[in-house]
Amino acid sequence: MWGVFPSGIQPLDGCGVFSHPVSNPWRMWGVFPSGIQSLGCFPTAQCLQPMDEGSCQHHSLLWYFHSPTNSCRPFLFGGCRGNGNRFPSRRECQRRCQSPTGETPNPPFVQP
Repeated sequence: MWGVFPSGIQPLDGCGVFSHPVSNPWRMWGVFPSGIQSLGCFPTAQCLQPMDEGSCQHHSLLWYFHSPTNSCRPFLFGGCRGNGNRFPSRRECQRRCQSPTGETPNPPFVQP
């Protein structure tokens, strides 16, 4: 999650405000008098990592998020190493990473 503050864009932990979790992180925006001009959740760094087949030969079909096309694609994971951009199903990949409006996964720019 990224917050746009007068000092610039800053990463924030979690995806919710006032203990209210957000079911679809792409839909959370707000304006607050406390100095936060805008607040939004974006895919985690996990979703922005390149596809990594990993090592080993224990192949299984998993899904990764392809950020340039805002889509989830299948790949064969070797079973060892790799990175966090791998999901057991297309649905899970879409839920965690995909923008419902086709937006690219970058922090917002807000005019003061």
